[in-house]
Amino acid sequence: MNTLNLKTSHKAIADYYQNLDNLSNLGASHEGAVKSTFATILRECAKQFSLTLSEEYPIKRNRSHIRVDGALVNSFNLACGYWEAKDIKDDLAIQVKKKIAQGYPLDNILFQSPEHVIIYQDSKSVFNENITEVLQ
Repeated sequence: MNTLNLKTSHKAIADYYQNLDNLSNLGASHEGAVKSTFATILRECAKQFSLTLSEEYPIKRNRSHIRVDGALVNSFNLACGYWEAKDIKDDLAIQVKKKIAQGYPLDNILFQSPEHVIIYQDSKSVFNENITEVLQ
């Protein structure tokens, strides 16, 4: 299995935090403004695995439909992982619980706010960390 090559020193990471700072200075901290900055990182990471980020990706669940903020899809248009973004004002843990109750897939999903990431794989939380601490 391939391993992601991403370090805190990479340009995509520095750009992410610079863009968040710029948006904050403009008073734009809502999800619609900040999620595009993280999408840029996901696109860069996806290239390493020949995947493409498909934003606003629809998922049919029994009688309902869910639209995640993004899915990493392969050349056969099969989703290999999902992404759900929240803004800085959201309590990410509470939002994750809400999304789980709505039937969001937990096989491989990244829930993200500008300061925190929670990853589920095989229905288990495998990562739950503040992502700003790596810069300090």
